[in-house]
Amino acid sequence: MDRRGSLAGAEGRIVQLGDVAETQLGKTINPRTKRGPRQRPYLRNANVRWDRVDLADVATMHFSEPESAAYDLKAGDLLVCEGGIVGRAAIWRGELDECHFQNAIHRVRPINGDVSGQWLLENLRWLSTSGRLAEAAQGVTIQHLSQRQLRALPIFVPPRDLQDALLHQLAEIRKLVASATAQVARARLAITKFRHTILAAACSGLLTTTWRSERSVDSTGTDLLDDIIAQRRERARAGDRPRTGTLRLTAAQGSFEIPDTWTWATWNDLADWITYGFTRPMPHSEQGVPIVTAKNVRDGRISFEDAAYTTSAAFAELSDKDVPRPGEILLTKDGSIGRAAIVPAGTSFCINQSVAVVRFGGMSANAHYLKLAIEAPFTQRSIAEAAKGSAIQHIAITSFGRLQLPVPPLDEQFEIVRIVNALMDHANSTAKRMQVGEARAQRICDLMLDSALGAALSGGALGTRPVPIDDGPARKG
Repeated sequence: MDRRGSLAGAEGRIVQLGDVAETQLGKTINPRTKRGPRQRPYLRNANVRWDRVDLADVATMHFSEPESAAYDLKAGDLLVCEGGIVGRAAIWRGELDECHFQNAIHRVRPINGDVSGQWLLENLRWLSTSGRLAEAAQGVTIQHLSQRQLRALPIFVPPRDLQDALLHQLAEIRKLVASATAQVARARLAITKFRHTILAAACSGLLTTTWRSERSVDSTGTDLLDDIIAQRRERARAGDRPRTGTLRLTAAQGSFEIPDTWTWATWNDLADWITYGFTRPMPHSEQGVPIVTAKNVRDGRISFEDAAYTTSAAFAELSDKDVPRPGEILLTKDGSIGRAAIVPAGTSFCINQSVAVVRFGGMSANAHYLKLAIEAPFTQRSIAEAAKGSAIQHIAITSFGRLQLPVPPLDEQFEIVRIVNALMDHANSTAKRMQVGEARAQRICDLMLDSALGAALSGGALGTRPVPIDDGPARKG
């Protein structure tokens, strides 16, 4: 047998958890415990996470002196969730000088040195990830793990020195996983800041300074706006009058310096109609036409993964404003406001009132540039300032229509989109490589745990009596 931690072919025994540890369920809460004189901190199910105890919110209740002795926690105790995610476990390391636990938690204490609390935790982790713990628990909607079920769980017990060697290797790998996870988190934060910087530069002209210097001026942002308004007036004379779009340019001033070839405009100058989706209840169905709400507009795109569906008949009765067209911009206006996405071609869906649609009746700016302008820090600040509501944020479409944005010449808008996409593709590919490394490290850890415990613990059905070992002290509870 490999003394460096592999348990392949190791001699060992399958025992019941109750043979190697005493278990105790915590104190039951009742109204009197909240008023008693000996208020002491105690842990609940929510405090026990995998591998750690969360002390951000620790409640107190009354424990008499005998109860304090019965329900005390000592460094090295294994805490196991009785309900919710049954079997989720962490080691108590004496984070508080005095702490107890309630009846949503099992306290598990090894009794004879054959196993450590950490070894028991790894057995529980494997039983949980393999689904065998859920099979042993009671309940369908909310599962529970009784004292009897906990004590009957199978535990693989190889020689103690091999346990400790494997635990050391697992700890080292988990350090690598934690380090990779922290690096990915830092990378995501850095990419977010990088994107904000890039968008600010894109919408101020800094990103295309060299591009402009190498070209002669064929047209300006003002020329583009004049053409948009001129075409809109022609459509209005033909009977296609814009709902919210202006027929005369707004005197927009802007809040920062832009190149001479650019100009300022409002969203009402650029769009024929800024509106939002249906407000009436829609019938839902298992299949049909997707209903896009604010939660489905995220990460710069429309996600249909968790969308609800309505019937084709109900969809056919919707008004024109409820059904976005390809190339239009969606904007979240309720809840998490300010997220944007462009409607792709080849999709058919409807939107509810939490989503606004920016509709173009004819010629306008580049929709991808306009989406970047929405995501840019200056627009996000303006949206936040115009928002109403405390519990649920909301921006009125009339307020959004009056917000200002810089308008470059049309060919420069295409160049801005190209540069931003290239820069963000590079940043995102770097983050993706880091995520692959994080997943690989976690996979190695999972494989090591499965190699150590999988063959042994999957050998017999839960509930059967494993091979007994020497009796220890009487079990509590």
